[in-house]
Amino acid sequence: NGTGGSGSMSAGTMTQGGGDTTPPTGVAITVPSNGATVSGNQTVTASCSDETGIQGVQMLLDGSSLGSQDTSSPYSITWDTTTASNASHTLSARCTDTSSNQTTSSTISVTVSNADTTAPVRSDGAPSGTLSYGTASANLILTTNESATCKYGTTAGVAYASLPSTFS
Repeated sequence: NGTGGSGSMSAGTMTQGGGDTTPPTGVAITVPSNGATVSGNQTVTASCSDETGIQGVQMLLDGSSLGSQDTSSPYSITWDTTTASNASHTLSARCTDTSSNQTTSSTISVTVSNADTTAPVRSDGAPSGTLSYGTASANLILTTNESATCKYGTTAGVAYASLPSTFS
């Protein structure tokens, strides 16, 4: 149609040429708080405003999209933190107004700390099997890939949950 547009971008803010060029303001992660420790399903909420209206807010985990863009206020998603490593991560929000101007919030830091549900890998267990009748003592050895407490018993056929003795 012979018309063109121009645009510009500065740190955290992008504007499109023509019409509204004012980017959204007040963009911030409001939940969780900076420095929080999170686990399981965590609500992530952001705020933003614009004089022409908000098209949507995209949450970002370590700079990459987290879930789908939320198009209605309050802007929030549920984050399954088990999909991220147990470590420090950054969260931010990118707000886009109805004229496609964008502002990305400052990042906040959160620490993911989910329970370890993976059983340790066991190897080199000794002795194994049944000990000879009359054995007075035995050294128990078991190697694992993480800290673990192991149970043992001196009576055959006892369920693991009922074993009375442990070693670490």
